[in-house]
Amino acid sequence: MPDVKRFFGERLGALLALAGLCLLFGALSARFFDWDNFINVARQISINGIIAVGMTLIIVTSGIDLSVGSVLALSICVSGVMMEGGTAAPLALAVGLGVGLACGAVNGLVITRLGISPFIASLGMMSIARGAAMVVTGGNPITHLDKRFFFLGTGALLGVPVPVWVMAVVGLAGAFLLERTRTGRYALALGSNEEAVRLSGVSVNRYKLVLYVLMGGLAAIAGWILSARVASADPSAGVLMELEAIAAVVIGGASLKGGRGSVAGTLIGAAIMGVLNNGLVLLGISAFWQQVLVGLVIIGAVGVDQLKTRAMSATKGATTVLRYAGIAVAGALVLTAVGMMVFRPHAPAKNKRLSIVFLPKAAGGEYWLSVKNGAEKRAKELGVDLLWLAPASETEVSKQIDIFENVIQTHPDGIALAPTDGQALSPMAKKAMAAGIPVVTVDSDIDAADRLSYIGTDNRAAGEVAGREMVKLLGGKGKVAIITGVLGAKNLRQRCEGFKAGVAGSGLEVLSEQTDNGDRAKGLAVAENLLTAHPDLAGFFADNAIAGPGVAQALIGRGQQGKVKLISFDTTPALLGYIKDGVAQRLVAQKPDMMGELGVEMLVRKTRGEAIPPIVDTGVVVVTEAFGAPAP
Repeated sequence: MPDVKRFFGERLGALLALAGLCLLFGALSARFFDWDNFINVARQISINGIIAVGMTLIIVTSGIDLSVGSVLALSICVSGVMMEGGTAAPLALAVGLGVGLACGAVNGLVITRLGISPFIASLGMMSIARGAAMVVTGGNPITHLDKRFFFLGTGALLGVPVPVWVMAVVGLAGAFLLERTRTGRYALALGSNEEAVRLSGVSVNRYKLVLYVLMGGLAAIAGWILSARVASADPSAGVLMELEAIAAVVIGGASLKGGRGSVAGTLIGAAIMGVLNNGLVLLGISAFWQQVLVGLVIIGAVGVDQLKTRAMSATKGATTVLRYAGIAVAGALVLTAVGMMVFRPHAPAKNKRLSIVFLPKAAGGEYWLSVKNGAEKRAKELGVDLLWLAPASETEVSKQIDIFENVIQTHPDGIALAPTDGQALSPMAKKAMAAGIPVVTVDSDIDAADRLSYIGTDNRAAGEVAGREMVKLLGGKGKVAIITGVLGAKNLRQRCEGFKAGVAGSGLEVLSEQTDNGDRAKGLAVAENLLTAHPDLAGFFADNAIAGPGVAQALIGRGQQGKVKLISFDTTPALLGYIKDGVAQRLVAQKPDMMGELGVEMLVRKTRGEAIPPIVDTGVVVVTEAFGAPAP
């Protein structure tokens, strides 16, 4: 009986929340209970599930590890570089695993020997590991990997994806360690009262070290799965994965104060997050609202857990279980009822409209909102239903793959894709095309065999235009620096290559190529540092709409506007304002609204049986200080 009571006390709320979500999405989407959709969800939660098992072992001790996403990236990048150099995949992966274990050991030693808090120690490792991953790869994804290794991410055994098998093995091992071994018992005891454990003669530092080493190893194993799934070793992989893992652990009933938690509960928490993300896509909920709803569910789950804790501390026995069960069931019913009212699908129209899904690199940002405006305008003109779905940032390759997989289950009439990683997204596009769903790419491309048409800028040619304009502005003399966005993005690499080709042989010297990693504030800081390091710097080339404003603000802050020339890509309102004020001298203007319009139009033309061109170059226009006048 104690085991039954413990099961209900620790997991009932999470199980009922999961059941309630499944019933809700099953009632609202005819495709939710499809077997293929369950396989998608299971595959998608596997990486988070593996990391969350390790995070459970850390959190029950009242610790935390914020470095797991960066350690994941470093370990797989080391393996990727080795594979690219000809090392056999098993040896390369073993070395990567060793890197993960070593990072975990460093975390553990810093915490136990130096007495630094887990938060600060892992925060430092997060930065170290991410920087090391960039150094190892030069900031570019490694794509020449052993293809046999991809089986870890895309293969299946007995009809079940390999990542799910790996998660199951890790989960069983983690549950056994936590509940049936001395290490697990001491981990829980450490979270409840570390000093009492220490006074009982237990080597607290040794057990903490073991747990952090295990966490590093599990991050490396999750990296294997992620890298095999996206077919590359990317130094920007794993961003924010630590937060998703922590959320799964907390939703599963663990306490951030330590002393309470279970691997089973954590995997249920990971499943709740996976089902929620999947169901919202199947229902066609806006990408913006998805972020809100996920946050509300996390807060709600933790709130119910707190109610349970108070109820169990106030009463005993079956009464506690019944009270908590009543609270959880009522919450699930309310959730279902609200969902039915808010997200109830409309009755199908007599004449079904075409349905097109647009998958950009990021949900927001001025550039992507321009693409969205163009797509919505053309969709309205053509009488098409348009759904806009995207990851939160341009670094989340695996998240875009998850969204793509979920979208395929809805069988839209077409998909317009702006791939975060062309190689990683090609298999998804191929899968959609095989299912009879036409795919066109926008802004950046994938393998031509896996899509119908590419609509966007010839980025290398546009970069050359920017280079030639810089030569004109500086008279062929001086030092210039490049500020790029997310490292590894193919379109940005092409722009930088084009810019260097445009200034080649002119007498201009390209001093440095730095990244803002898609963050305007970081771009500002990098530009300030370059201005300090090179007082004679004559010009900046910013290859995207985020880098440009960051550089502009650095120039204004240093009083260098107009003195140090700035050429930036794109024509957002902010950049046009800098042109008008003389802070920027040239904008290489893409046509994002046209890309959005043509992305929708090409898919509609395909459904009508019309031929569409394989490539549509939307071109660029150079904007000058004359606020909109084309450059001479």
